[in-house]
Amino acid sequence: MARKKTTRSATAANRTGELGTVLQFHAYERIRHLFLFLFAVDAACKLVNAEANTSYKGGTMVQEAATHQVDSGLRESDQIKDVFDDDDSNVVKLQSSAFNRIDAAHFCNLGLKSVPWSNLTSAAEGLKEDNAVELMEYAEIFTGNTMWLPQRVNIGPDRIVDQQHYALAKKFLDDGNPIFSKARLRAYNSAAKNAMNDYKVKALSAKKYGIAACCDSYLSVYSDSQVDNYYRWIGENIYSECSARKMKPEDYLGG
Repeated sequence: MARKKTTRSATAANRTGELGTVLQFHAYERIRHLFLFLFAVDAACKLVNAEANTSYKGGTMVQEAATHQVDSGLRESDQIKDVFDDDDSNVVKLQSSAFNRIDAAHFCNLGLKSVPWSNLTSAAEGLKEDNAVELMEYAEIFTGNTMWLPQRVNIGPDRIVDQQHYALAKKFLDDGNPIFSKARLRAYNSAAKNAMNDYKVKALSAKKYGIAACCDSYLSVYSDSQVDNYYRWIGENIYSECSARKMKPEDYLGG
C-alpha cells in the first residue's frame, strides 16, 4: 500500500516545549497508539470472522512501514532555526520546534498490507453493523498520526522504537491472548528499554551526548512503576470502545 498522506490542518495545534519533555510525551503516546492500533485491527478481524464465518488474522494485516501519514514536517534555513547538535547534551533543553529540520514523526509507524486489508474492508462493509468498518477507520487514524520532532531524533532514537513496534505487533497479534494487558506493557517496556539502552551506549561511545540525552527521555517512560497507570489510561479507551459496540471487554483486556 502506497503511503497515504494527509495535509496538516491549518488550525492544528503543535505541541512544543523543551525537547526532553516533549520526547517523554511522544514516548508514552507511542505506547498508547500501538496498543489502540492493535486493538482496532484485532477487533475488526474478530467481528468479521464471527459474523461472516471467515478466518482473518490481525498479524497478516500489519506491515513494518507506515502506510498513512498526517502532515509532512517542516524545513527552514539554518539561519532561522537551530541545527540539531548531536554532541551537546543540552540540546534537550531547546524548544522541540526550534530546529531547522522537523519531521512528522509517527506514533505507531506500522502500516496495513494492501491486499488483506482491502479484503477485510470488503467483508466488513457487508456486515449488518458498522462496528468493524469504524474500527478499521480507527486503525488507519492510529497508523497515520504524527507529531513534530527534530529529524535527527526521528531517524535516530525514534527509529529504534519503530523496530520494536513491528516485532511486538507480530507477536501480540498472533499469540491468541487478549491484545492488551499489564504483562504486555511490561514486555513493551523491556523490549524498548533494552533496545534504547543499546542505542544510547553506541551514542556515548561516539561522544554523541545530545543523542544520548534524547535516549534518556525515552528511557524515563519505560518504567514498570508506571504499568498500572498506563494500563488504566489505555485500558479505559479499549473498554469504552467495547462497551459502545456491545463487545466483550474481556476478549481484549487481560490482567
